[in-house]
Amino acid sequence: MNIRSKAIGCLDKSLSGPNQEDHEIHMRDAARGGLIDLARTLACGDVDDPAKRLRTMVERLRADTVMVPALAHLEHLGVDAAAVNTVCAVIECEQVPPRVWERGSIHNADNVAARELAWHS
Repeated sequence: MNIRSKAIGCLDKSLSGPNQEDHEIHMRDAARGGLIDLARTLACGDVDDPAKRLRTMVERLRADTVMVPALAHLEHLGVDAAAVNTVCAVIECEQVPPRVWERGSIHNADNVAARELAWHS
């Protein structure tokens, strides 16, 4: 198995609510299917500066991908998805197949470009 990238999972506990476990499973399944190393998952509740925590994890683990159930999780945490996307690819895992935002492709809600994650068995 050839791992192509290292990822950090990120979700907002309050937005996931009772679906948190399902959201984490979707991220793990998308990582496995896309041959991605999901190194850690950051489940944010009432934490100080989630953007700083995510940035620190990305830097320390040298991740090149952030996986989320949906972009709304970043926005709900006060994390600018476009800013994250300047340094990492972003993968939305709630839909099948997952939606991949290549680094630098999230500009705003009206000018977006994404592709589907290529699945590997």
